[in-house]
Amino acid sequence: MSSGQAQRLEREIASLGERFAEAARAVVAASLGRAVERFLEERAAWVGGLEPGTARALREALGAAVERSADAVASRLRDPDLWLDPLVAREAIGARTEVWGGLLPGWVIELARRLGRPSAERVLRPGELDDLNNRVWLALVNAAEPVAAVLAEFGVDRAELGGTGPAFRPRSLRDLDPGGRLRPLWRRYVALYARYRDLGGNGSARDP
Repeated sequence: MSSGQAQRLEREIASLGERFAEAARAVVAASLGRAVERFLEERAAWVGGLEPGTARALREALGAAVERSADAVASRLRDPDLWLDPLVAREAIGARTEVWGGLLPGWVIELARRLGRPSAERVLRPGELDDLNNRVWLALVNAAEPVAAVLAEFGVDRAELGGTGPAFRPRSLRDLDPGGRLRPLWRRYVALYARYRDLGGNGSARDP
């Protein structure tokens, strides 16, 4: 891949990542806000038993925690590395290459790369956003620690929350983003990333 093409695609991907991060901040804040309201409604008796000042402080602390969570997700998503090397299970590609290296001459491996990448590499590309192999999706759904910390301060046992709180973790993209703000940006990214990979980019600078 020529350095000019690489740099242009990397800039485009980074710019799109910035746009995605900004949209995601609002989406995550809204999603966590809905989850917090559901949690409080399900525990209405507990909330009703709090002193008025304590209940007010709880809601204010939860609101601030939601904003911190959304800001942290947006900050994470602004990391260009996340977009150039987006998969958790990228190691499978390297493992496949190492197997080839032990069985085939170098010129055969290079010819295979030029004619078409192995099926394992084609599989290990971003697909749907809410695939658990996507580092972006993991950043989006693991956002609730500040919320869980506030509830723990107010006496909620963390065991009830399952660590960072499955109650606050969206199960799918539709659950996270019912308005569909992120899907068009993700599709644009997948197309850009496919071009980047087809031209030889692999995001291999990320440390294991």
